[in-house]
Parts: sequence; structure tokens; C-alpha cells
Amino acid sequence: MKYLLLFIMLSYLAVSTAYNFVMAPDGGPDEAAHLEYVKVLATEHRLPQASETHQAQHPPLYYALGAAIYAATPFLSEDGRQHAVRFLSLLLGLASLLLLGAALAAAFPDKPALQLLSVGTMAFHPLFSLESGVINNDLLATFAFSLFLYLLLISLKSEGSFDSRKALYMGLAAGIGLLAKQTSFIIPLLFAAVLWKRHSSLGMGKVLCFAGVFALSTLVVSGWWYVLNYLRYGHLIYYSCLMPIQKNMDPIMLLANLDLFFQPIVTIVTRTLVSFWAPLWIIRRFFDDLHTYVAMVFLLPLLPVAGAIRLAREHRLYRNVSLLLAGAVIVTLSGIIYYALTVDYRAVEGGRYLLAVLPAVAILSGSGLSALLPRRFTLPLAVIILLAMLAGDIYCLSAARLYNQLGLHV
Repeated sequence: MKYLLLFIMLSYLAVSTAYNFVMAPDGGPDEAAHLEYVKVLATEHRLPQASETHQAQHPPLYYALGAAIYAATPFLSEDGRQHAVRFLSLLLGLASLLLLGAALAAAFPDKPALQLLSVGTMAFHPLFSLESGVINNDLLATFAFSLFLYLLLISLKSEGSFDSRKALYMGLAAGIGLLAKQTSFIIPLLFAAVLWKRHSSLGMGKVLCFAGVFALSTLVVSGWWYVLNYLRYGHLIYYSCLMPIQKNMDPIMLLANLDLFFQPIVTIVTRTLVSFWAPLWIIRRFFDDLHTYVAMVFLLPLLPVAGAIRLAREHRLYRNVSLLLAGAVIVTLSGIIYYALTVDYRAVEGGRYLLAVLPAVAILSGSGLSALLPRRFTLPLAVIILLAMLAGDIYCLSAARLYNQLGLHV
């Protein structure tokens, strides 16, 4: 088992490192803007303005870590320093995988196939591999969620293991996430759901204590950023660009023309799911007709659904976990829809925003895959599935290489 997990980790490192050098400078999603944020912090020791980079709307933790790497490598060329900063994403991705594997080993020690397929689903996810090889703050949000999920699963394993210390650590994970990207809003919501689920067994006193500890540690880590936004812009969350799909829509007109409301949502959901399972901006360059590909992508969510059903049927712990994970994905998708409708229509291909809850998708998908395997041949077939995932990941890497050779950028 440990050798298979080691194989997954080494393969992930190889593919992500290849992305680092296959992707042209500034060739990742919004990478030039992300790098500018890093440079301003590293060279001028200040936060950038929106006029310098539209990524100035994001919290600074990822960029501060990248700035430390950038400042420590003055002996490299400019491209070399960019490659060095890109390795930050790879390290965050590796840490996320290790946390996911540890969480599953602790919560489901009797289900090796679930562990393998879940970790493999995440490691060989094409978008996860790609962003592990470029400069982007999505991977810090993934790390924060992985850390929270690890603490959550070991806490749910036994009734008495949920205490103030765990609430403190979970709050720190939430703070890291909220200081990485606003997509981490799901972490406090999940914690609130867990407390609500356990309020009868814990008692109201402990619930309030744990909520207070969680909130305080979250605010200590990340609250200053949102206060700073309020002082500078008058809003806790600042967006450097406002281009909503729906703007000043009259409610009466909306009720009379429901297509104006539902059609954008259908488009957002479709493009988000498609662009989540593979880098659509690469794939569509090489297919004249995407209908078959889109149909296949819409079948993939059946795996997480099957996983949620399987976990829910087997044990109360599994049921609680599956409901939490499925809820995290659904609420995050709802957040993407809201963001595209009210903030920036360009988020209609917001699949990469779902990387914030990729560990949840990976566990549900791994459970769904393992449920399809016969018990007698579970591990051998799981290895075959992992190799197929790796092959698909390498194919997307080849497509990215050709994409960059053609001089195309995101």
C-alpha cells in the first residue's frame, strides 16, 4: 500500500515539474498578473494597486510566500526566478496530497482502495497538476481545505476527540484559506455545520466555546486583511473588476423573463464542470466538436454522487462525511454562480475555483470508483484505474506543451 502511495506522489511530482518547464513564462492562468503581485511584494515591500495587477483583489499570503522565493533567487535570470516561484505551488500540492492520504488512513483504515483512488484522483487531476506547475493562489486554498479536512476527519473519528485544540487548529486552517482566496469561505461554513450536527452531544456551552476559539483564531490570521479592505475601499471584500452578467436587473422583468436568469446559470454550471475536469482552454484548441467531451464530463459527477450514496449507506460516520463533502462542493459551485452573475462574467469557465474543494471531490470520486470494483480484485483494478488517470494527466500535459509551442496563452 505505501509503495503505491509513493508511486502516486512521485508521479505527481514528475508531471507537475514537467508542467513547470513546459508552460511558457506567464503561460498559466492569469500568471503574469500573479507574478506581478509577487514582484511588487518582493521588490517594493508593499501591496500592489489594482492599476498594477487585477490580482490585487486577492489576499496576500500566497504572494508573500512567493515573494520570499523571488527575493532569495537574485542569482537566477528572470525566467529562472519565475520557475523557482512556481515550485511553491508544487510544494503546496504535495502537502495537500499528504494531508489527504493521512486523513483517509486515519478515518478509513480498512479501506485501502478508497485511499488509493481518492489520492490518485486528486494527484492526477489535470487542472491540479497544471496549477501545481505555475504561479497561482488556488493551490494555497486547496492546502488550507486539505488541512481542515484532515483535522475534521480525525475529530469525527471518535466522539471525544473534538476539543478546543482541534477548533483552534481548524480556525488556523480557515485563516490560511481566507488569507489565500475567498473561495475558502466554505471552511467556516463546514465548521458551523459540524457544530450544529453535534450540538446535542456536545452541549451548548462547548459549542459556543469551540465556535469562539475557531472564530478568534480565524480572525487573528486573516481578519486584518478584510479590515484593511474596508478601510481602503469601504468593503470587506474588494473586487478590482466588476463585469457582472446580471446588473441592475428589475425583479419584475426577471420574473417575466426567467430565461434571462436561468440560461446564464446553465451556462456557468456547464462550463464550470467541463473546465474543472480538464483545462478547457487547452482541450478546445484541438477538438472541433466538444459535444462528446462535454457529455463525458457530465457523466463524471455521477462518481461523486455514487460515492456519497455508498458512504451514506455503510456507516453513520460515512454518512456524515459524505453529506459534509457533498455540501462543500455544492455550496462552492453556488458561490461560483453568484460570483459570475454579480461580479465577473469571465468566471463562466470557473472550473479552477473548484480546486478549493478538490479534496472533497477526490474522496467522493474515490468512494464511487471503489464501489464499482468487485471485492476480490479491488486493489489490482484500482491500480489499473490509477494508471489510466496518470495516462490522461500525461495526455493533458502533452496538449499543454503543443499549446505553448503554437504560441498560445490563456
